[in-house]
Amino acid sequence: MAFLIQATFDAIRDALAKTNYFSTVQIGEAKAPPTDAKLTVHIWVNGMRHVATTGDKTIQVYTLTMRMMLPTNFQEPVESIEVELTEAVSKGDEGLMADFTLGATVRNIDVVGQYGVAYTVDFGYIDIGGKVFRMADFTMPLIVDDSAAFTA
Repeated sequence: MAFLIQATFDAIRDALAKTNYFSTVQIGEAKAPPTDAKLTVHIWVNGMRHVATTGDKTIQVYTLTMRMMLPTNFQEPVESIEVELTEAVSKGDEGLMADFTLGATVRNIDVVGQYGVAYTVDFGYIDIGGKVFRMADFTMPLIVDDSAAFTA
């Protein structure tokens, strides 16, 4: 059965909404700077690979990127930006791990890298349209069972 990702996106959005940390959770990478000065989240698919077969079906890993962004405006104290983003990462992580099958839409988030790529978060800065954001990029591998079937 084909993997229909919309339900997975909805489950991620719901898990993040429950944290009350984010003003926007958008599917798709940001092409323009977010308009508000609050934390935003952007989620997109980075890739898919087949990692195993189970007789007549495949196991796939879809790798998503989830980017949390907070405008910096080079405001002081810098500490407040670090604290806000890091706490949001922790709350987002907690929300996702509370239902790591994402509403039973996937087998699970591959937290420890069972199929090579582990769930990780990297911090950095990004310039979008002349605005600088402090960001946290989640690499989120999702294990999907029985997503394609072999036929004779």
